[in-house]
Amino acid sequence: MRIQSFRISYTDHPPSLKLWRAGRSPITDYRSPSFVRAMEGRPTANHRLPAVSILLLLAHMIVGATLFASEPIRVFDDFESGNMGVFRVEGDTRLIFVPHKDYDQDEINSAVTWFYGRLENVLDREIEIDITGLDYTVYNGKRGDILPFERNTVPVYSYDGRHWERFTDCRFDKQTRRFRIRQIFSRKVVWIAYIPPY
Repeated sequence: MRIQSFRISYTDHPPSLKLWRAGRSPITDYRSPSFVRAMEGRPTANHRLPAVSILLLLAHMIVGATLFASEPIRVFDDFESGNMGVFRVEGDTRLIFVPHKDYDQDEINSAVTWFYGRLENVLDREIEIDITGLDYTVYNGKRGDILPFERNTVPVYSYDGRHWERFTDCRFDKQTRRFRIRQIFSRKVVWIAYIPPY
């Protein structure tokens, strides 16, 4: 199999010595006329883009994508009805939070169930969500005997804030009062909630 090599030509810009003196590389200088014409789809002197420039561009794209994926997920609840209680992110892809305890107007009844937030930087990453600090619901001044999620309630997620799906990989541990979710999302941004907001 014949491997075609790239040729580098400087026939359409000043000699390389002038570039070096100006602090610019004659090989990787993106401001050179040949590079500009190539990026604009116009023919260069030899109709070829320097191989080194191509490799540098590819490396830049790959490194940029890797750096973005390695950033921690971001959590927001600064919108209407948003509430993620007290939360933290561990190991870039693990969200741990304690839902806010809600009371009625007389502060007699209470529940630790509602959460609603937006996660970013989750595309194609396995995200683990740990909901902790769950407590029994108090109704008419009496504590119930069933913890949140013990009735097989399954939280939901949405990519547009309108159409909701239920999580499929969930597990409730009554002993530790912890509800754990695992999910690989197919978008960069996702909304999560106890039930679909209304």
